[in-house]
Amino acid sequence: MGMRNVILVSLLGLVACTKPNPDRCCTDTADCAANDIPDGSTCSDGLVCRGNQCIAETCMTSSSDCESSDPYCVDGLCAAACTDDTQCPGAGDDPSKTHCASGVCVECTMNMECPASAPVCDTGTSSCRACAADTECDSQVCDIDMGTCVDATMIRYASPTGPDSADCSQAMPCSLSTAVAAVDLEHPWLRMLPGNYTTATMALSAASYDIVGTGATLTGELTSTGSKLNLRGLAIAGLAAPYAFNCNTTSGTVRQVSVQGFIQLTGCMLDFEQLSGPPNMLVEDNNIITIDRSIGNFGINAAKNLTFTMTNSVNIGQFGTGIDTGGTINVQVTYSTFYCPECGGSPIADCEDLLAPTNITFINDIFDDPNNIEGAILNHGPNGNNLCTFNNNITYPQTVNTVAGNITLDPRFVDAASGDFHLATGSPAIDAAIVTGSDPSIDYDGTSRPQGARDDIGAFEYKP
Repeated sequence: MGMRNVILVSLLGLVACTKPNPDRCCTDTADCAANDIPDGSTCSDGLVCRGNQCIAETCMTSSSDCESSDPYCVDGLCAAACTDDTQCPGAGDDPSKTHCASGVCVECTMNMECPASAPVCDTGTSSCRACAADTECDSQVCDIDMGTCVDATMIRYASPTGPDSADCSQAMPCSLSTAVAAVDLEHPWLRMLPGNYTTATMALSAASYDIVGTGATLTGELTSTGSKLNLRGLAIAGLAAPYAFNCNTTSGTVRQVSVQGFIQLTGCMLDFEQLSGPPNMLVEDNNIITIDRSIGNFGINAAKNLTFTMTNSVNIGQFGTGIDTGGTINVQVTYSTFYCPECGGSPIADCEDLLAPTNITFINDIFDDPNNIEGAILNHGPNGNNLCTFNNNITYPQTVNTVAGNITLDPRFVDAASGDFHLATGSPAIDAAIVTGSDPSIDYDGTSRPQGARDDIGAFEYKP
């Protein structure tokens, strides 16, 4: 019995001797080995390792007195987690992280804590960022170029049911005609609140307009004469008018706008981006037009003076080039896709009867007429009037009047008949584009170019 007690005591004593000392610590493996301390011996929360001893690190009121291992000054001691905003930012934190959430300092927990230059509190990162949608702003208007929310006092608000007598404020939106008339230098923005506006003609004249129509539809005609117009988000269903959008001597940007009907352009300087519908566009005299990431049926019927640039876009139908020029015509179409099932052998792009001085260039485009039997997809002027340049395009099936440097192979769309013009695996357009000097950095979808060794021909970049 006595011998067993002695052995038991000895074993207990051995266990006691090997138990780690809770006050002893080391900073890394080498430090542990040099001081004969078990590797990984760290201090509990609120304590720091000093001279291989765990001690309480005190602080005054500022977390700058603490270290990054326990960055927050809580009740006079440095701690691993914050408990309220007064302890932020923690030691080593960015100065903008002034709010405590779930034990750490973050930049924001709600929009009102963000600066005007980055007004949105991102729920995924608890950091402030630029706005990207109107719904992210209390005013319902995001200036997407600046990434800032437009102050409601600078906006005239219209509602489909708004009365003429309202003051066009966010609280009391007015009728569309009243809001249009009320736009001025102090209130340059017009917000068409969601709904259907049945105004026969929305006429824009002398003033400059920044119109946001996200969620709104205009059933009628939008006319713009002598104005600077920035238009975004509106759907125009010009079913009862000769034109859905009629522009004359107007400059500006038309972005993310859907048009059902005809667009007439005369004497305008407009940038179209993400135009859909698809509309029928007729470009006439004295225009400077750019089209990017858009879908439509685009036609040129200029008597004089035109600069027309199209990239990353889809043309459904024949691309009209009916030009009887009395001025200079410069047209450049790159990285675009043309699909014309109704052409049936007629050229998608016809350059036979053009008059000088005319310069029309197609580079890195796809032309596809699925019902072509033996016609020319591109007519570059067999009568010697060769005022169009076709370089490195896919023309399918181009059986006559072929153009040197083009590719007469099936572009292999995913499902063109259903409107899907993305490239399928094995498409000859993949990695086949040539450098133009003004190659876009993204495609129709916003996918970065290139995805492979080189850019792809057409409006869509193939994603492996």
